[in-house]
Amino acid sequence: MTQAQAVQGADSALSALRTRFVERLTVTIERLDMMAESLAEGIEPSTNLVGIIDELHRLSGIAGSFGYAELGVEAAELEMAFREVRRTEEAHALLDKLDVHVARIDEITNGR
Repeated sequence: MTQAQAVQGADSALSALRTRFVERLTVTIERLDMMAESLAEGIEPSTNLVGIIDELHRLSGIAGSFGYAELGVEAAELEMAFREVRRTEEAHALLDKLDVHVARIDEITNGR
């Protein structure tokens, strides 16, 4: 195998991983929407707050690897903001920012 073939194979594998990442963002949107809605309604606030933080943490850690550095930075900033809140009322103030972030993820999954 030549070096060019090896590079082409690596590029192809990375492209496939990137496609899978974008496809999985749909699940991320669904999870974040569900937890945000439950949090807004006061359903298991601590569980949903932790779930939102975990989902944002995962996204912030991997988005940049697939060419979405800005999305990763936004997720990290939201993660830190949610970590800093101690009461459900404070978390409610962040839900609008989370909605904007989810909309950006949706744009990526729909190729806009």
